[in-house]
Amino acid sequence: MKNALHRSTFVSTRHDLERIIEALVSAVADIEGVSVYELQPLYTAIDPDSLCLLVRDWTSELTIEFQYCGYQVRVSTGDQTTVEVVDG
Repeated sequence: MKNALHRSTFVSTRHDLERIIEALVSAVADIEGVSVYELQPLYTAIDPDSLCLLVRDWTSELTIEFQYCGYQVRVSTGDQTTVEVVDG
């Protein structure tokens, strides 16, 4: 169940792609109070491989925003990669 104005943020290095995807899905599961296995697959919102390629290969700052399970997800790159999940 969604909590009003809930925000979860994860910061990582640009090359730790597996942890970035894991953190994104885990943050939504934590907010919802469910297992990650109870969520719809991430690929229903965005292609995880394409997201990882953009994060890994983009040479300047980049922000990607999309909806996942009713939440606004923002992935920002620069010196580090930030994943932010906010009630949609």
